[in-house]
Amino acid sequence: MGKYLLMGAFITAFIQSGIGRDWLASAVPEGAGSHLFMMGFAYLISLCSTSDAFIAASFSSMLAAGPLLTFLVFGPMLDLKTSLMLAGVFRIRFVAGLSLLIAVTVLACSLLWQALFM
Repeated sequence: MGKYLLMGAFITAFIQSGIGRDWLASAVPEGAGSHLFMMGFAYLISLCSTSDAFIAASFSSMLAAGPLLTFLVFGPMLDLKTSLMLAGVFRIRFVAGLSLLIAVTVLACSLLWQALFM
């Protein structure tokens, strides 16, 4: 777990210092787009859930709780390396269907949560 924790801390530090908050804040869209952005980000970085918490904490000043929830739920459920492993065992059609089901469910539930509690 330690290597994933360090990797998450490194990515967070890079985001905080290398990319710049102003550029990142302007790149993240408003509304449902911020949820989709965070889902895509979680999919691409492919970290463990422990490291995802560090990255989500670094976005807490820029994003509402809804997109952060989307990031924290979607990342452990589906990411790039998981998709590749699933594609190695199952048919592509099944993997695509499962991925779509996960994405739609996480997005709908996080939008509902944000609408009810925010």
